Amino acid sequence: KSDIINEALNKFYELIGNDKNITNFLVDFVINQLDDERSADLDKPLTELAKLTFESKHYANIENLKNLNLENFVEIKKIIQKEIKDFEQKISDLGQEGIDCIEKHNLKAGDCSGSWLHKYFYYLKIGHKNAYLLDKLENKTFIDKVENDSNWYAKSQKSNIKELIDEAKPELLEIISKARNYHHKALPYYNTYKLLQQKITLLALIHILKEIIYNKSIENDIVHISEANRKISEVIKDQHAPYIYERIGHQYSNYLIDEFQDTSVIQWNNVLPLIDNSLANGKKCLLVGDAKQSIYRWRDGDVEQFVNLPKLKGDGDQRLLAERQNLLENTIIFKNLDTNYRSLKNIIDFNNTLFEHLLQFEGKYVNKVFVDFYQNTPKTKDEGYVKLKNFVNDDDNEELLAEILQQIYELVDNQAYDYSDICILARKKKDLAMIADFLITNGIKIMSSDALMLNKSKEVSFIISMLNIVEGIDVSINSYIAINYLYDYELVSQKTTFKNSSDFFKYLKHEGLDIELAELRQLTIIEALEKIISTSLPINSKDSFIYRLLDVVLEQSNKIGNSISAFIDYWNDNNSSLSINIPETNNAVRLSTVHSAKGLEFPVVIFPAISLDESLNGKDYLWINAPETISNIAPTLIVGNESKGLRSSEKIVFEEEVNRQSLDKLNLFYVACTRPTEQLYIYFSSKENAKKDKDKGMWNTQIASLPTVNQSIENRDENEIVIGNPIKHKIKNNNIKNQNTNIHTYIYEDWRNKIQIKTNYRPNEIEIKKEKGIQLHYLLNKLSTKTDITSLVTESITNKNLSLEYKKEFTSLLEELINNSETNIFFNNEDIYKGEKEILTQNNKTYRPDKVIYKNDEIWIVDYKYADKSKISKNEINNHKKQVKKYMSLIQQIE
Repeated sequence: KSDIINEALNKFYELIGNDKNITNFLVDFVINQLDDERSADLDKPLTELAKLTFESKHYANIENLKNLNLENFVEIKKIIQKEIKDFEQKISDLGQEGIDCIEKHNLKAGDCSGSWLHKYFYYLKIGHKNAYLLDKLENKTFIDKVENDSNWYAKSQKSNIKELIDEAKPELLEIISKARNYHHKALPYYNTYKLLQQKITLLALIHILKEIIYNKSIENDIVHISEANRKISEVIKDQHAPYIYERIGHQYSNYLIDEFQDTSVIQWNNVLPLIDNSLANGKKCLLVGDAKQSIYRWRDGDVEQFVNLPKLKGDGDQRLLAERQNLLENTIIFKNLDTNYRSLKNIIDFNNTLFEHLLQFEGKYVNKVFVDFYQNTPKTKDEGYVKLKNFVNDDDNEELLAEILQQIYELVDNQAYDYSDICILARKKKDLAMIADFLITNGIKIMSSDALMLNKSKEVSFIISMLNIVEGIDVSINSYIAINYLYDYELVSQKTTFKNSSDFFKYLKHEGLDIELAELRQLTIIEALEKIISTSLPINSKDSFIYRLLDVVLEQSNKIGNSISAFIDYWNDNNSSLSINIPETNNAVRLSTVHSAKGLEFPVVIFPAISLDESLNGKDYLWINAPETISNIAPTLIVGNESKGLRSSEKIVFEEEVNRQSLDKLNLFYVACTRPTEQLYIYFSSKENAKKDKDKGMWNTQIASLPTVNQSIENRDENEIVIGNPIKHKIKNNNIKNQNTNIHTYIYEDWRNKIQIKTNYRPNEIEIKKEKGIQLHYLLNKLSTKTDITSLVTESITNKNLSLEYKKEFTSLLEELINNSETNIFFNNEDIYKGEKEILTQNNKTYRPDKVIYKNDEIWIVDYKYADKSKISKNEINNHKKQVKKYMSLIQQIE
């Protein structure tokens, strides 16, 4: 995917300045980035936009816009701006009308009690932020005065002023009524247009990138794996017995689909023909899932289709879908597995009480999913331990981290648990990284693919900054990071920053660090890393992160080359997914995201319930129906999932999203709470005297009022609930030995001082011809009479499809083919052709003609050979002719 996106971005950048609309949209995008205090760097945000085109949840809506052009987006943008401007002008005029009426009756702003009347009209006139929030504009005082006919003035007001107010009141009420009628009706649409305005530029860029990616895919003859489900769906959605499944259908009779709650609609509809065929022949199929554990909605998992079984949904042939639904309705048997054999009794009892309590705070949508949440247990002893604790005003999580560390010591030292029996869960990797850093600092061994991220290591960040400085990239920022790191370890005497690479390295030389810019720029990436590590890192900082970074460099050097710049590009694209790989056999505390822990169990689970509440945070995208003013141009448009949407004309879409996010949160909580077998620790955070629910935290709004689980074994105070008694672990694995060897010294020797390699290998003539033939075939399949040959050759060299040494020869050859009237007819850009397309025969043999040209009513077959014609034997010529005739025969069979 990254290769396709990188190619698309390169093409996109080429269009800047050459296409007015693209340039304007990009300028708007950059301005929006700066307004939001984000970086003006384009690669990362544009890459994220390009990724959206591959996501199945956005695909259908993006596809609906494929026939639009940029002029359409310009038109949509103008309509949005006009609607916004018209609304703002209208309420301003109404506000001015009210103020004029007040002045006409010789009244002043403060004559009405609290200046409420003047404030109302004034806010409308100037477009005050409260003018767009009805609950703020029409507050309790306003409603009391206007709707309940309370006095508009204080009792102490002068009598002549009272008379003026009473005289003006009917006229003012008429203006207020007119303003309110318009405001209440038009404000939701205004909010919709504001949401659209924020994302229309982004949508235009998505549309551009989608088109470029599509063209690049056609040009390179590739289909990305993310499109597989959609391609299958297009073939089978309207067929009873699709050909693609015939062999599978005959080979297998029964099917089991696990984790069904995380299956997408398109995935389910793609396997339905198999289920349909199996059930129709009296066979059995099994769907396994738990709606309460649906935590992959962000991957397009649709829990609603599981909850609503046997009902089906999809965009295929509705008659066929109805037939399949009818078959399911007549054969489906539901079985609820309501007994928990995993956890001890106190944990199960706690979870039953907890989720019964939490569901009181949820609506019908969430309660429908949790209808069968209650679990039975075969165990009768009051075993199992649960501890809930709330940390107040612990903004830096210092108390939380100290509690986790202390609890680990208690479990290992006093309760006979191994470190590997303990799992710490969190929703986000950044939270795990924070915990991991703290535990490592305190000598606790950890194991995690989610928490041990390379980009969270101070040493790795320092090394990457050094590489950026070598390449002259953002020297001021990177020198600040590097110098601060070195200063913390007393390797430099003062903190400072530099504007250029030369001055930075001169300073390091002055401080006694034996490292020079000129030398680093001559080294490969692995050599540069070794030099930086050996000369610039403190001796005690050569940790696992460093060695993993070296591994990554070695792994990638064969793919991307050995240059520092190539690795920096790779790092910028992939650093968020690079982590340390630790063997499962280590006796270490496990750190995992809740998503990664799904389906697993652990004796002890510690769950800091932080970073859970993100309802309508504006970080994701929703699709809404376009307003009537735009719907004739585009059926749907994209908006951010912001709380403003709840006050828009499309509030139903946002209310549905709120319901789904509430379910996501509770499902995540459920998965975490059902992982432990013996002990569960849940930690919360809140702010003292908080007014907003998100600041009060889950503890104050929900957990503190949790009913008693078991009176005889429960203790609680204001910020802590304890259920059960911790007991010594029954199973102790004394065979686990620490097989780690700590490396404290990084040994670096320049290979140039130790070894010299002499080579006399030269590829033979046959190998050279084969290599040149492959590369020439690639060029010829890209060649047309309108091709810029210089650009084609240069791009091919850049993309490693052509060796630099063949540049001159092949450029001359391509120009000769195009300029020669006898050969350029095979490269006419107006012809339709297929290059290097496979032909599959009935006996499963594959043939691939170099080029098939559809010219008027004729089909031309072109096959290339790279050779000196005078040196080709008659036998070779005859074989070549037979090959072409075979292609002709196969094409005739297809036709």
